[in-house]
Amino acid sequence: MKKKFIFLQIRRHYGELDWLFPLLFRLHKKNFRIFTYFDEPDAYYNLKNNLVLFNKWQQISDNYFIQKKTDNISFKVILKILIYLSKFIKSTFIKKKIDYLSPKAYSLEKIFKTKNIDNFQYYFLSNNNHSRLYKLFQDKIKNIKIIRFPTSQHVRFLKSKKNFPNEGQGNFYGDNFLFRYVEEAKIYFGNKRYKSNLGKVIFCGNMKYENWWLKELFIKKKKIKSKKKIIFFATRGFLSDKKNIQDKANRLSEKSFIYMIKSIMELTKKKPNLLIIFKTHPSNKEHSFLLKILSEYNRNNWKIDTNYSLSTIEKCELGIVMLSSVCLDVVSMKKPCIEFWINSKDNFGLIKKKNNYFTTYQLNGLVKNVNSSKELVKTLKDLDIKKNYDNMIKKQYFNFKRVNKLDKYDSKKTLKKILN
Repeated sequence: MKKKFIFLQIRRHYGELDWLFPLLFRLHKKNFRIFTYFDEPDAYYNLKNNLVLFNKWQQISDNYFIQKKTDNISFKVILKILIYLSKFIKSTFIKKKIDYLSPKAYSLEKIFKTKNIDNFQYYFLSNNNHSRLYKLFQDKIKNIKIIRFPTSQHVRFLKSKKNFPNEGQGNFYGDNFLFRYVEEAKIYFGNKRYKSNLGKVIFCGNMKYENWWLKELFIKKKKIKSKKKIIFFATRGFLSDKKNIQDKANRLSEKSFIYMIKSIMELTKKKPNLLIIFKTHPSNKEHSFLLKILSEYNRNNWKIDTNYSLSTIEKCELGIVMLSSVCLDVVSMKKPCIEFWINSKDNFGLIKKKNNYFTTYQLNGLVKNVNSSKELVKTLKDLDIKKNYDNMIKKQYFNFKRVNKLDKYDSKKTLKKILN
């Protein structure tokens, strides 16, 4: 019997695996083995620290390969320059050079010594991965399917067709494109290109929140009454103040990052029974800086958890997130979610209405947005009242189901479309 393999290319971090995992797991049940190719070492090492995902990934994995940054460095440098130039110069010569050099930037000898490339039937990579590695497979395997998928759960606030510019954002090759819902595909392709690519699009909803998958990932244990009040806090990377000025955009600044972390930690001085569990972004770039801030506070009041966010949230009373799709994880576990973000200062990508700035999660009713330490304290105090606590859960979860189209699409239907 011919072995069946899937080639999974991870570009940046384990969030890509998290997004796609339910579908990969179903494919594994159909006797497919997964070979994972990590574009950089950090993508693998951060996955290894996420014990829930890592252990589950090992169950479906046949093998993996980590591309070192120093491998074929000369090709990578030339390729990076050409890709940068291609953004500004429309040239057939540059495109041909990119196609020619791309496969040479990768080291596949180790893979093909142990694997028959003809056994690979599907190739999954993100819809923003510039790699042309898939071309090596296309050249050798006539019927291999190249399948693109999103890397983020970011929810946009959709109010009109103006959200779907004709030029779109996507210009990468794929036999199929996975999207959660129609609007996401239209944003990626743009109105005109969406129509021409409609036959390639498969709508799958937000698979990671399907009940069967949550049960597969972790079994809910009997809750042990904790003496501490536990709060989940999701962080994200920031730009130094100097880079923010150079960037000329109000992105999350170092100053705002410090302010938000210290705002929550100052509460622990008045409430010694408070425990804050911090979860960094999957890329983990802010980890060392966060650790430096937290070192000023009592070690009994904080910890940084590298494990799967859903299993961590389950232990917590509520979640606080910086501007992040992790808010969906919090709400999916039926816990109140507070979004701590200084809208007036860090307003890059925010929606402006009547001279005020709003986050997309705020407008979609997925979070309770607070802009200051004072607002944070007030909201936490309000949530001490059970009626307020329950009402926030009810409202946010209703919007969560609406936004994620959980009643319309699922991974089982998606699997059938992939295999057909």
